[in-house]
Amino acid sequence: MKNVKCVIETIKPSDPVHDPHLDSLNIGHSEEPGQLRYRHIETKEEFVHLDGAVAWPGKDGLPGFILVVGVQMEGKKPLFKCLEEAEDTEVTGILSKCLSLREKYGFHLSDRFLFQLWWGLQSFPSLFNRFNEDIKKGKPDEPEGVYFKEPIDFKKGGKYFEVYSRGLREGLRSGMITLGDCNRLRNAINSFPTDAAQRFTEDDSPPVFALGCLVHSLLATKPWLNRGTTSPRNGEEDDWESYAQKEREKDPFSPFYGGGRKTNQVE
Repeated sequence: MKNVKCVIETIKPSDPVHDPHLDSLNIGHSEEPGQLRYRHIETKEEFVHLDGAVAWPGKDGLPGFILVVGVQMEGKKPLFKCLEEAEDTEVTGILSKCLSLREKYGFHLSDRFLFQLWWGLQSFPSLFNRFNEDIKKGKPDEPEGVYFKEPIDFKKGGKYFEVYSRGLREGLRSGMITLGDCNRLRNAINSFPTDAAQRFTEDDSPPVFALGCLVHSLLATKPWLNRGTTSPRNGEEDDWESYAQKEREKDPFSPFYGGGRKTNQVE
């Protein structure tokens, strides 16, 4: 992936400003350091987190879908902006595009935090293993393989797709989610039937599943708040479900858990 140009640069947090006067008041005041941010070199937009999701090829020849999303903050409210999409009809094609997209969006930045794992179903373990072995074979300078973590609440009660798609509609209606230039995703959402949340699965609309599971999972885990603390990305990768439950207990309010209002077509 040496020919892929990275469009992300990091903005290191500044050290906290020491205030002798506040310290002298002995009121327990302490300044916290700023947050690490990621800046898009071309658009100058800044994000507190970047992440991606994958949905595998679906029914009737529907291509699989890959999505990269940036998280911005409006006060304490996260906003999710879709940055880039890709699709492919083959699993190996999806994996190859994951390599390119993660390189473009900062995988090789010094903190090594971005795109270690993609949100997605681990449906093809033998293909994954073969692909990862092939890209590293005889090429020690090649990036690590592509790996996945299951979305939060996947198969909980058998209604995970309904939860993801209803939350997606609510996020779009409230302005929490914007689609940017991701027109394949926009077309999939605009053609989504009003009753699809109840009768569709990820095989019927890979783009809807990818965005829905990604935002749902990020709202549950909030990795931009927990970077550098004891979170699943720091030694607990196998315990995302219990981690997400703890996060919900801290902040139970979220438009993603509020139900699915009907929405007009996405502009």
